[in-house]
Amino acid sequence: DHSLAHKQSQKNLAKAGIKPTENTLGDEIKSISEKASAELSGKSGKDFDRAFVESQIRMHRQVLDTVDT
Repeated sequence: DHSLAHKQSQKNLAKAGIKPTENTLGDEIKSISEKASAELSGKSGKDFDRAFVESQIRMHRQVLDTVDT
């Protein structure tokens, strides 16, 4: 969960007078996150754990790939 980091970054941006804008990368990340949540909602126990870890790996790899480009 990155909620605290997100809140802090929003606070820092506001303090610096920077207003974030919507962009395709943000939209893509939201879409992937919503898809992962939907996939996890029907799972429990070991199936949930495995799906959760796999989704986190997939999402974090995508972020790292984006940062590297």
